[in-house]
Amino acid sequence: MKRDVSIECDCASYRDNIGKVNGPIINEGLRYGTQGYTGETFRFCPWCGKPLVEKSVHHTEVAN
Repeated sequence: MKRDVSIECDCASYRDNIGKVNGPIINEGLRYGTQGYTGETFRFCPWCGKPLVEKSVHHTEVAN
């Protein structure tokens, strides 16, 4: 199992909209073989202004 950290906000606007921000960045990297966005990350929620919080993310690897 791999353990990573995700930086998130608990507000509904963050949950509803962060995929719309991240999606094009991820797609660009996949489509063109680039790293995508490598600049500074958000420190505060762009919708409510609260500081973003680190949350542990657990990944389970599945054998093919």
